[in-house]
Amino acid sequence: MGFGRRCGCWALSELELERSRHQATLEENTRYQRHIQDLRDELSTMHATVADLERRYSDLSARYRGTVASLDEVNDTTLRLKDHSSDLTDENRRLRLNCEKLQESHHRLTLSHIKDIITISYPYIVDSFHLGINLPTSSPSPPPPLQARGLREQLQNALADAEDEHRRRVSSEVSLSRDLADTERKYTMKLRRANSLHDMDKVHLRQDLDRLYHALRREKYTNKYWRDYRHHFYCGHHDCVDCVYDPMLLD
Repeated sequence: MGFGRRCGCWALSELELERSRHQATLEENTRYQRHIQDLRDELSTMHATVADLERRYSDLSARYRGTVASLDEVNDTTLRLKDHSSDLTDENRRLRLNCEKLQESHHRLTLSHIKDIITISYPYIVDSFHLGINLPTSSPSPPPPLQARGLREQLQNALADAEDEHRRRVSSEVSLSRDLADTERKYTMKLRRANSLHDMDKVHLRQDLDRLYHALRREKYTNKYWRDYRHHFYCGHHDCVDCVYDPMLLD
C-alpha cells in the first residue's frame, strides 16, 4: 500500500533517500533564491541608474532650451542695435547736411558783407577794376560790427557743436559695432559649446540606455531559464501542476 504525495518540492517522503534528496533540493533552492534576490537588487540598481540618466537628460534639455532662448534674446538685441546704428547713421547724414548748409550760408553771408563794404566804402575800386558789382540805388546800411561778430560766433559755435555731435555719434556707432561683434562672437561660442556638450551627452546617454536594456533582457532571460529549470528539476518527475499555475511557489 503506497503513500500519497502532493509535491516532491514541499512534502516529506517516508524514505530516507527521498528526505535527503529533498533537503539537498531545499538548499539548492535557497541558493537560487539568493541569486535571484541579487539579480533583483541589480535590476533595482539599473532602474535607479536609468531614472538618474533620464533626470540628467531632462536637465541637459532644459539647459539647451535656456541657451537657445538666450541666443534668441541676443539675436533680438543684435537687431535692435543694428536698427539703432541705422538711426545713428541717418542722424549723422542729417548733421552733415546741416553743417554743409551752415557753411554755405556763412560763405554767402561773408561774401555779401564784403560786397556791401566794398560797394559803400570803395566805389572807385569797383569802377577801376570793373568788378561787375551792381550798386544799389539807395546805399544799404552795413550791418553793425557787433551783429556780424555775433552771427559769426553763433555760426562757429554751431559748427563746433555739429562737429562734436558728429564725433560723439561716430564714436558711439563704433562702440556699438564693437560690442555687437563681441556679443555675437561670445554667444556663438557658447551655443557651439552647448551643442557639442548636448550631442556628447546624448551619445553617452544612448550608450548607457542600450547597455542597461541589454542587461535587462539578459536578466529576464536568466530568470526565465532558472524558473524553467527549477520547475523541471523539482516538479517534472512528480507530474506536479501546482508550480506551473502558481509560479510563486518556485520563488
